[in-house]
Amino acid sequence: MDNLRQQKSEEDSGRLGLVLESWDLQLVSFQVLEAGLINKSFKVDVSDGRTFVLQKISDRFSAEVTGKIHRLTSHLESSGLKTFHILECENGQLIETYKGESWRLLSFLEGFSPTRVETTQQASEAGALLARFHLALEGYEDEDFRTTLGSHDIHLHLKKLEKAVKTNKAGPFYSEVKSRAEILLAAVNKLPPMTGCTMKVLHGDPKISNFLFSADEKKAECILDLDTVGPASLSLELGDAFRSWCNPMGEDEENGVFDSNLFKSAFEGYANVAGCFLGQPEIEELVLGTLYVYFELSARFLLDVLEERHFGWDSTRFSSLAEHNLIRAKGQFNAGQDLIKQFDYLSRYVEQYEVVR
Repeated sequence: MDNLRQQKSEEDSGRLGLVLESWDLQLVSFQVLEAGLINKSFKVDVSDGRTFVLQKISDRFSAEVTGKIHRLTSHLESSGLKTFHILECENGQLIETYKGESWRLLSFLEGFSPTRVETTQQASEAGALLARFHLALEGYEDEDFRTTLGSHDIHLHLKKLEKAVKTNKAGPFYSEVKSRAEILLAAVNKLPPMTGCTMKVLHGDPKISNFLFSADEKKAECILDLDTVGPASLSLELGDAFRSWCNPMGEDEENGVFDSNLFKSAFEGYANVAGCFLGQPEIEELVLGTLYVYFELSARFLLDVLEERHFGWDSTRFSSLAEHNLIRAKGQFNAGQDLIKQFDYLSRYVEQYEVVR
């Protein structure tokens, strides 16, 4: 195993060095950044002493998405938010193609990206920063928003999962996936429908690992991974945030839970900054939206147990991508089940909270 890892490291070093030549940079050392599930990112140190993030872009994202991010970061900076920037190659392009792979170079920001929220202060900080991010995007338009992945659609993901269960019966986890898919579908069918609130320009993937905190891990300073920015439902955006921030077990553990204290701190941190941006329809569907996203993520991870093509995985802890995604699917479902037990209480709490408008 150690020999394989060394060989992989040497292969990555050679590849990264060749890619960096497009920016007239010479690689000295690199480190794999593990937080991303879709794009693959490397922290790279170069010969002139500077540090960057070199990112292999997933095939899920078109070249137009990188252009969108380039324009968006300028807007965020002009709005007073800390952000990274995409750097142009020597030929003036934002993307370098190497052996069929698309790469981009980002400025590096010092800080810490957590994989889970551990304190109510972190939850509150994340909520406040997400609100500032949303307010900065209010009224912002871009010609390439049409290229975004769109808002969460649990029923679309369930249909994909049902189809895969019928057609893809190979693999050691098939029986368990089939059983869990049936349980998940039954749970979703018991949920009240979402009404579909007004679409706003939002982040699209506000999990906690996309937040950069200060080195002492206390202050949220920057939001990363802007590929998915575009029109979306605020109820589901916040649902995606809270399902990530309020599960202190993180996404890679089977025994997911929902921490109501983290939720309250995160909600109050967001609401106290967002003010009028957070409307009554969104408030009424906030807890329901969180539950929807838990079950949506469980469906997506179950699908990838069978297909093994959407998400990255941790080879140091799991024997395969399928095994890792099965654990992720269980963790999301279990956290959702824990939220159901607190649903009425937290719904009342949110609806009774006095948002300053």
